[in-house]
Amino acid sequence: FEAEFTTSPWQGWEFLFGVSALDTTVQDITSVSFFTDVPTTRDREMVLAPDLELNGLGRYEWPLFGGMMAVQGDFHYVGEQFFDIANNPIATESSYVVGNARLAYTSGDQRWQAALWVKNLADTEYRSYVIPVTSLGFTQNMYGRPRWFGVTMSYQWD
Repeated sequence: FEAEFTTSPWQGWEFLFGVSALDTTVQDITSVSFFTDVPTTRDREMVLAPDLELNGLGRYEWPLFGGMMAVQGDFHYVGEQFFDIANNPIATESSYVVGNARLAYTSGDQRWQAALWVKNLADTEYRSYVIPVTSLGFTQNMYGRPRWFGVTMSYQWD
């Protein structure tokens, strides 16, 4: 199930919301333990398929000095997900939320824009991918970016 909703309830305001809900159960997955050599058959969840994802964005825009000023915040919630079909606990990431913020000024002729932004505002630590090498006793973890700040300047030449 997926749904999106966009609204502009007042002058200068815009809101976007999205939801994705999945049931990705794969039935009768057989795996063999490296240590016991005994096969087990269980139902498992698909890899990289969280059961729930939510996203949202709020933006307010107002005229300033002949151009437009805008402030924006957005978030992305990712439910628990697995990085291997065995659903190994070491290769499972708990749910997390990442939020961002942006402040931008666009000139009246819309030819240039300056923006300040912060990504991963709360400095959420999360793994974006995991390679479990449990038979050798280790796991390779790839982490999402920590909080980072930036300035973007753009100019349109046409």
